[in-house]
Amino acid sequence: MGPPSQRPRTLAKVMTHVPSVVRPDDSLAMAERMMRTYHIRHLPVVRDGALVGLLSEGDLTSAAARDAEPKPRVEAVMNRTPYAVDVATPLKEVLATMADRKLGSALVTERGELVGVLTTVDALRVLIDLLP
Repeated sequence: MGPPSQRPRTLAKVMTHVPSVVRPDDSLAMAERMMRTYHIRHLPVVRDGALVGLLSEGDLTSAAARDAEPKPRVEAVMNRTPYAVDVATPLKEVLATMADRKLGSALVTERGELVGVLTTVDALRVLIDLLP
């Protein structure tokens, strides 16, 4: 294999595969426990196998999450329009969009099904690999 700068970089090679997910009716407390347990900051939200949103660490600390009563659910604070891309999307395009929009993650789909998550941590690993 050639030097790091010559290795092919695709979305599928650098994303986190088979991410942890939550359902819209899951409690925020349970989602927060998952984030702490697995050391993650983004949880895709799925309903009947379909991607319906994204819950981020920031969503958990939002005013809506603090004010939700009596048992707050994921759907109360999730982002209903997360940035999602097909696995065939060029990595450079995804990273540029994430940087331009100041996004912490991109949800990756294949034939409409969630297959991974690309996070800023994944992007930093690509950068580290490029440095001498």
